[in-house]
Amino acid sequence: DAKNQEEDDIGFIILIDGIEADYEESHGDSGMRVITINFEEGDENIEIIGTFVIPEFGTMAMVVLATMAASMILLAKTRVRIRI
Repeated sequence: DAKNQEEDDIGFIILIDGIEADYEESHGDSGMRVITINFEEGDENIEIIGTFVIPEFGTMAMVVLATMAASMILLAKTRVRIRI
């Protein structure tokens, strides 16, 4: 999203292969912002710059990842004993 300090919507910066590009914006249901970016075949890198990012994975995914990592560490500690 792109908001100022007063939480008002502001414009995004769109870069296509490092060059600033125009876009169209509309507002969807429940305050969602929809942007339409026209690009050509062969364009490789599209950057959408706002003021903050919505995480791709939710909190629950991070909890599961942390639990699995801790379990693997504990399992490795109990099974492998290095004697010097």
